[in-house]
This record gives sequence, C-alpha cells and structure tokens, in this order.
Amino acid sequence: MISFVSGRLPLAAALLVAALSGCDTGSSRSSSNTTPLSLADPGGTVNALATVSSSLNAQVRLDAFTNLQAADSPSALALPDLVGLQGAAFVVGQSSGTIRVLDLGASGQPSLQRTITVDAGLASGVSLGQLRFVDQTLALVSAAGSGGEALYLFDPSATSPVVSRLDLSGVRHTWPAGTLNDRGTDVGAQALALSFPAGGAVAGGRLWIPSSNFSASFELNPGAVTHYRFDRANRQVSDQQVIQTTSFNPTGVTRLATPLGELLIVTNTGPYATGPASLDVIDPDTARIVGTIPCGPRNPVGTLVVAPDGRRAYLGSQSAAEVYLFDLEGLSALKGNASSQDLSARFLGGYSLPGAGSTHFVSGLAVSASGRYLYAVDFNESRLWALDLTQPELVFESRTFARGGTPANFENQANLLARRPGVPGVDFSGPALWLLTINLRASERADANVSFVLDGVEFDKN
Repeated sequence: MISFVSGRLPLAAALLVAALSGCDTGSSRSSSNTTPLSLADPGGTVNALATVSSSLNAQVRLDAFTNLQAADSPSALALPDLVGLQGAAFVVGQSSGTIRVLDLGASGQPSLQRTITVDAGLASGVSLGQLRFVDQTLALVSAAGSGGEALYLFDPSATSPVVSRLDLSGVRHTWPAGTLNDRGTDVGAQALALSFPAGGAVAGGRLWIPSSNFSASFELNPGAVTHYRFDRANRQVSDQQVIQTTSFNPTGVTRLATPLGELLIVTNTGPYATGPASLDVIDPDTARIVGTIPCGPRNPVGTLVVAPDGRRAYLGSQSAAEVYLFDLEGLSALKGNASSQDLSARFLGGYSLPGAGSTHFVSGLAVSASGRYLYAVDFNESRLWALDLTQPELVFESRTFARGGTPANFENQANLLARRPGVPGVDFSGPALWLLTINLRASERADANVSFVLDGVEFDKN
C-alpha cells in the first residue's frame, strides 16, 4: 500500500481587501465570420473566412486584483460551482507552491480570502500544474518537472486544510517489446518513468492520473493513465495499474456523469503541431478504454469544457487558433463494454479563429451560463473571442488585454479564463468572465515584483 505524506505542509492564511486598481471599458472592434471545420470531413481544411459587422460590447476591469504571488506565474484558475465555494476563485502559483483563494464579492470586487501552501519546498524546476475539484471537500493539484512529479490533495473548503502528497517521481512502467515512442523508436521491455502528470480525477473508487511521459531528450514515450484503489478517508492508495492511451501526450482527464454512472475522458494532445490526437473514454468501473474519438492531425489540449446541457463539449488547440467540438450525447451506452468502439463520428469539427500571427494557443475556454456563447482566449494574440453557438458563423472579437505591451513579444498576454458560476445580474453583479493576464511589462505592474494580474470582463453575451 502506498501512503500519502500528510500533515507536513502548513497553511499560511491572510486576509486582505483589495479595491479595484483599474476599471477600463474595452473598445468595440470589428468581428469576423468563421465557418465550422467541415462536419462531414473533420480532417478537412478550414473554409475561407469572411468579414461581418458586429462587436463585443465589453466592459473590462484591468488589474481587478493585483495582489498575487510575487516572482511567479499562474498555472491554473478555477471558479468552482460547488456548495460553499461559489464566488471563490482559486489561483495556483506555478513555482511558489501556493494557491491564493480570492472572494470575488457580490459586485465583482475581489479580495484575498486566504493562501493555501501546497508545498513550501518545491525544488527548482518543479511546477504546480492543473487544479481539479472532486467535490467541495476534495481538490487535486499536480506537480511536474525535474523528478518532482507529485499529486497533492486538500479540502478546498477548510480554513486550514491538511495537504497530502502522493510522490509520483518513482513511478515507472514497462511496455511490451515493440512499443514505439513518437519518433518511432522501440522503447518496450524497459522501465520508463511516467512523468509530467496532468491533473487527476476520482471515479469508481480509484484515483486516476494521466501523464504525458516526456523523456529526458523531450521525446514522447507512450501516454499513460495510472490508477490506484483510493481510500479517501485515510488518503491512501494501493493496487497500481496503468492503461496505455491511444495517442501520445495525455494533457487532461474529464469526469463525466451519465445516467448509468461515471465515465472518464482523457485528452491525448499528440506531438506538438502534428498530432495525431484522440480522446479516450474510460469506464472507471472496469478500468477499460470503451471508446476512442480520433481527432486527426490536431492538438486539442486539457480538460473538456462541457456545455450546461451536457450534450456538447469543447477543447482549444495547443498549436492553432482553433476550437474543437465533440458530441457527448448518449455516451452512457458505453458503460460496461468489453472492447473499445470507434467514435469518429463524435468529433464534430470546430471553429477557426482568425489570427494575424503564425503561432497560436487557445489557452482558455468557457461556456456561458445560458449555453449560448463560447468564450475563447488566443494566448499568442492576447485576444478574447465570444462565439454565438446558435449562429456559429458569427465570432465577436475583443482585443482588450494587450495594455501597452506587444503580444508578439510575449508581453501582457491574456492566458487562463474562467466563468463565474451562476446567472449574471441574478446571482451576482460585475464580471462574468475572469482572466489571468501574465508577463506584464515592468512599467505596467501595480507591484514591481508581481508580473500577472486578474482581469474581469462584463458584457451582454451571457
């Protein structure tokens, strides 16, 4: 039995009320018409883009909250829709080993509620990564790099949570002879590190951890999902098993509730800018891949953003200005399958976002409370888009996060995006969207030592 190390990580708590340090109104900009990727041929080329007249009438609160971790960058932004956590924003510091918990307030004026110290002793080269909520009393955050692979567990609702650490740095797996890496090299019959975990999930009484498995020379070894029998009460794991994914580079796992029980969907991003990519559907009760959605030579990344009705889901691209669309309706029929089904028809193509640069990364996605609009951030251009899903030919553009910097020089870039749970104007006032903007130029920092801030967006596309 593998046990977590518990109780050695202290919680640092602080209270600070921060007024808005900036509240700007973003100018309306022309928008562009985008056509979906061919639904009949998801691997087809994107149709030409036409221009239409429209605007995103957004009120932007730049520097809505600036008291974030000094000398750090964010790795995750989460606004959980869970009992007792509504109105809270969790900002994970990549290298500080801390999570700042903000209270967004009834009118959208954030204040620092507390700081959770996940690991005060992160080694150089080790970074915290994805944050996932199992429920209101259990959250998971992964860490990777320089042999510091780990998964941390804590109670996000506790004032002073005890943080438990599962050391993953020594986890290895031997694949059968003839198993190839992404360069076509046989890497079978040898113990390979299962490195770079990408978050985690709890389902079927087990703890599930996907990992990208980069080698020391940055080749991609076979993708894997490691899973353990999970004793939640004692925070202990046992019975380690490994599933090989159908494509390289797993970058996220999504827990999906269905009428017949839970499913897990693993995003396999594939090698950068080349793919091929896929989504693997795992039945956690049988620990089998029961279906695979091939995505072709694209790079969908991270966890699925699921529409409120649960029928559709979206992923952004790691290497292009594209958003991909998937059909989730009726997936519960896969429960209990003894073999995997080809689910190619469930990849419905997607949308191409116009962009001026040669490289792009859709680093943040969210769906509106009504389910009508999809929000997307193109990191390389520091640009926010709102797509009307009832009229997908219309894409509304708002370039409101550039400040005085130049995104092409990686300055002042909108990065992570999250929607506040609830209905704007009913459950809260103020911004419905919150973004973390990073790489602030020194001349534009409210605090000389803090290079990222929380920005808010309030508009009528809800």
